[in-house]
Amino acid sequence: MLLVMSQKLNLVLGGCLTCILLSAVLAAQGANQRTRPYVEALAADALEGRLTGTTGAHQAADYIIEQLRSIGAESLPGQQDYRLPFEFTAGVSDGGSSLVITNGAPWQTAEIVQGLSFSDSAVVQGEVVFAGYGLVVPEAQEFSYDSYATLNVEGKIVLILRYFPEDVEQAVRGILARYSGLRYKAMAARQRGATAVVVVTGPRSPNAGQTVPMTFDTAISGSGIVAASVNGAVADAIFEHVPNQTLDSIQAELDTGNPHIAGFGIDGLELTLDVTVTRETLTGNNVVGYLPPSSSRVAPEAKPYVMYGAHYDHLGYGMQGNSLARQNEHGAIHNGADDNASGVAAVLAAGAWLVEQELGRGIILAFWSGEELGLL
Repeated sequence: MLLVMSQKLNLVLGGCLTCILLSAVLAAQGANQRTRPYVEALAADALEGRLTGTTGAHQAADYIIEQLRSIGAESLPGQQDYRLPFEFTAGVSDGGSSLVITNGAPWQTAEIVQGLSFSDSAVVQGEVVFAGYGLVVPEAQEFSYDSYATLNVEGKIVLILRYFPEDVEQAVRGILARYSGLRYKAMAARQRGATAVVVVTGPRSPNAGQTVPMTFDTAISGSGIVAASVNGAVADAIFEHVPNQTLDSIQAELDTGNPHIAGFGIDGLELTLDVTVTRETLTGNNVVGYLPPSSSRVAPEAKPYVMYGAHYDHLGYGMQGNSLARQNEHGAIHNGADDNASGVAAVLAAGAWLVEQELGRGIILAFWSGEELGLL
């Protein structure tokens, strides 16, 4: 990736010029001869696939820094180190969440009540408002939808369905799907003053009646709201307080996609929701080197930087769910020679060539971690 940057690293230009410039640089110096040692070192079994936050990734960062030093690259102006550390969520678990319906016995176990991975940990008590699918599609879209249009959820616990309406035309499905993520739904409820969100997988949906698996996103921050999922038995117990309707009949009506079907408060019902989510936080490192412009050509502050960049992390043992390994290769080291040791090698080789040239601009050599976790 090639970027032209201002002194404050504001993006000015990015594009496929990278391929042209890197190809020219590498062709001029014999690409295979210069890049192969880098690829072999980074894709070695000893680095165990370079998963962000692991020992292998830290060793990869050490290796890249060693190469930067060997070609004479400096740390970024204003920085004392080549490493730019960041924190991320590496794992999440439910610490024993529970829900009580109006002075009843608590529902506990993960098969019945489970915190969502982005939930705050807290105890919340309050009245309940059912908000359908909990969808908010901005009016700027060709199809708008607002589950909260007629509702006041200030200080309330919001009960919503997972996913989005099923029986709608394909174009509408595509729009609704973009706004159906549970973190997005939880944020929409929070913005309207809700204190908590309870998610149920409806009887007409895939995985009907099951709690939401506690997969994690890698954002270090929570969502600012308590959020949990409950199974079908809990949902049925809640809907015993709704006269003349069942969750099945309500979902059938909602699945027509009519955005004007109103939610409702559930009279006489109060929930106590206790969610405990434990997050494992690790540290990753971006690595950045700097080649100053030639003093005979230009003052350092006079022109934007040019940046060459590549991510250096990979999948470790491929246990994060995005491995392309064959079935008999699951759990094996994912060496990542082409994703992206080769890209790192190209940037290092380009840097080694550029340091010998008369540079009219400062050059940044950037190596990102966290790409495979979706952090870029």
